[in-house]
Amino acid sequence: MTYQSTEQLIWVLGSKSVNADRSIDWYEECPNLTNCDTLIVNLDSLLRLDTQRAIMSFYEVRKYIFHLMMTGKKTVIFILPTSFEGILSYLHDIMPIVPIFKAVARCEFDKIDYSKDLDKGMTEALTDYLKTVRDCNYYISSLDTRLFWEKIDPDSSLREIYYYTPEINNFVIQKFSAVLNKAAQNIGESFRIYIHDEQYTNLFATGFIHILPPPTEISAEEGIEVIINHLIGLELKEPSPKWVQEIKVPGLDEVMSKINQLNIEVEEITKQREDFEKKRDRLEKFRRLLWTKGEEILQEAVKNAFVELGFTEIRQERAKNKEDWILDFKSKPLIGVLEVTGADKRTSLKDLRKCADWVTDYDEKGRECKGIFIPNQYRREEYPKSKKKREHFERNEIQFAKKHNICILPSHMRARIP
Repeated sequence: MTYQSTEQLIWVLGSKSVNADRSIDWYEECPNLTNCDTLIVNLDSLLRLDTQRAIMSFYEVRKYIFHLMMTGKKTVIFILPTSFEGILSYLHDIMPIVPIFKAVARCEFDKIDYSKDLDKGMTEALTDYLKTVRDCNYYISSLDTRLFWEKIDPDSSLREIYYYTPEINNFVIQKFSAVLNKAAQNIGESFRIYIHDEQYTNLFATGFIHILPPPTEISAEEGIEVIINHLIGLELKEPSPKWVQEIKVPGLDEVMSKINQLNIEVEEITKQREDFEKKRDRLEKFRRLLWTKGEEILQEAVKNAFVELGFTEIRQERAKNKEDWILDFKSKPLIGVLEVTGADKRTSLKDLRKCADWVTDYDEKGRECKGIFIPNQYRREEYPKSKKKREHFERNEIQFAKKHNICILPSHMRARIP
């Protein structure tokens, strides 16, 4: 019998589980992992991975695990493999934050040090799980956070955009447990990440990440059941012997085939829904063209609007204090040089001059270009009541733009908002 948790959805990735709400193996498409509350990843099963059959994208897995972390309230548990031979690259593909391992002679597990802030249920689950760990032949020397930083760094081309992105300056890893061997070396740990601004004010805290050593007294799959049973309040069941799975039950194959077919249909519908949700999210972001300022958020909204219109080659070529974007015109050997500015009241001739300066820079390099000035003036005034004010420019500004071959394109026109 499969038990369903009434309080949280627990999924297992990489192996089958009796008591999880869903089990996902490496031989199927990656579902949206953010739909669960707790994700347990069996990294040990990668040692037995049949690469000819595996179709799951590990990059998709890493993307969803990062998004799980960034909900701030969901949990990811990694069960480490018994060996890293041949699979170390997989861990870098799957984990947004990757442990750096050092091999040692087998050293016995000693204890786990907990922070009082760690949830009691999780503390009990980890304690019981670690009873199945006798020793380990490696330890965690540090955590590689470079990929995580690339995803939140305001200056990174790989960054994800959050409402606090422009303020991000640094982050710290707060440890909530340390799994130690007899040499006082970390063989596992629990942590979450606190993202700060320049004044070290906390902007956001990720969900919890638990990295656990592989069990030695039972299989990784049985160890996962220990954790799940604690989290959903079940007593530990005796696992069925492996030979039971070989017994043929009349009608079971047909039922399993139907379940697999339904799972495929559900995945297809879920993917369609996710595609529409992504499109909805992209289109909703067009509203930012009406009220945001020029730095990160408005610049990103302008870029997305041009991409939606077919300008896929839009990029930054120079430092942040230069033009905001460069785009290619498909019909002409010409580049567009974009200056994006938001203002509570009016933009000014000074803003137009900046755009003209960028055009001059590229002209002097022998690159044919056209300046495109994208203002969002009177951004706080209700739209469309403020439409005329947003589209009004003084005579000297219009003359300046004509003289320097600059197109003035108010940001709301990019959104095709009437």
